[in-house]
Amino acid sequence: MVRRLAAVLLLALATASPALAGDIHVGLGILSGSLSASAAPASLGGTVQVAVKVVDARGNGKGWDLRVAGAGSPTVTAITVRCANGSTCTMPDAHVTLPRTLGSAATQVFGADARTGLGAFVVTLTVSGGHGPLSVGVVSR
Repeated sequence: MVRRLAAVLLLALATASPALAGDIHVGLGILSGSLSASAAPASLGGTVQVAVKVVDARGNGKGWDLRVAGAGSPTVTAITVRCANGSTCTMPDAHVTLPRTLGSAATQVFGADARTGLGAFVVTLTVSGGHGPLSVGVVSR
């Protein structure tokens, strides 16, 4: 019985075809996103803090400028920046001169130099004076 089992196993091993070697190709793509800025509606008057969410998902590292406008000559007196919750980011390197007086035309108040400012951020602006709504936008460098 043992001989018969050994013979069957030997025959099975001899006739088994070897596994075919091959390459496994896995496709990987990185989709670029967009550059955007959004803020909850803020009404100027007195001193207010406005949280602006800036997202740079382009992946090109060109940098960006945050521009803000408001009526009545509001002034940006302070800026803080943090990585948005749930985001991996490269903190922006920027040079900012404060205080910065705004007008009805968009004025640059903050920006990210090249190869920085990648990901999603919350840029909190402390704004004094002015009246009416505050508008925000972001442009590529």
